[in-house]
Parts: sequence; C-alpha cells; structure tokens
Amino acid sequence: MPRFDISVNEILKVTNKQGLKVYSSPNGDGKLTGQVLPYGSSWKVSRELNNGYLWLKVGTNQWIIGYENELNK
Repeated sequence: MPRFDISVNEILKVTNKQGLKVYSSPNGDGKLTGQVLPYGSSWKVSRELNNGYLWLKVGTNQWIIGYENELNK
C-alpha cells in the first residue's frame, strides 16, 4: 500500500475512475455516508490521520482512505 507525504491544505485530485467513497469518521465507528467524490474532482485536505490506513479529511464528517488515490501537487 503506497504512502503519501501530505500536509494540511494540500489539494487532492480524485484519480480513481470509480470515485472515492466517503466515510463519516476515520475510526472503527465510521460509516459510509453514501457520498462518492467524483473522478476528476479536487478537494482541499484539512486533516490527516494514520491508524494503519491513511485517512484524509475533506469536509465536516467526510473522510476518505488516501491510499485509493494520489495527490495532485
């Protein structure tokens, strides 16, 4: 699983053609929100957490798993 060097306020571009599923929390209690970030869209990362997976916060109660994507620096 690739690792990324990421800083708060970097821009993440969705490169997964199926989009990225959004979770309500990066913890074990996080549930899918039903939202999918569309392919080609860009999102500002406001926080990161690594608990065995790299989680990226893209909005209030909106987290994605970072290894499914890459950063557009």
